[in-house]
Amino acid sequence: MRLRETLRRYVQQINNVSSETGLPMMRPMFLAFPGDAVCASNAAEAQFMLGPDWLISPVTAAGAASWPVYLPEPGAGREWVYWWNQTAVAAPDLGVWRNISVAAIADFPLFYRRNTSMA
Repeated sequence: MRLRETLRRYVQQINNVSSETGLPMMRPMFLAFPGDAVCASNAAEAQFMLGPDWLISPVTAAGAASWPVYLPEPGAGREWVYWWNQTAVAAPDLGVWRNISVAAIADFPLFYRRNTSMA
């Protein structure tokens, strides 16, 4: 419920942008990060962006204990934050594949870009 309420206003905003510009609400990684070689090569095609700031990597294998996710450089003044425990991702862990624990059924790879000047 907390996630849903957190996203309510954000989804309204990206829906408006989508209606006005045609830019999809759910975006492939290469659209969000065209300068990133991994995203541009479609190596991260199993994950996607919801608008410009939320990265989602759906777990599609039954019984998975961990799941690979690629976190591109989030941009100047930004950082990736893991939604479930609000942990910021350290700079050395950017631009590389990392395995995220998905042992708990509710914990899937979900990250958002936070503006570090407002953190």
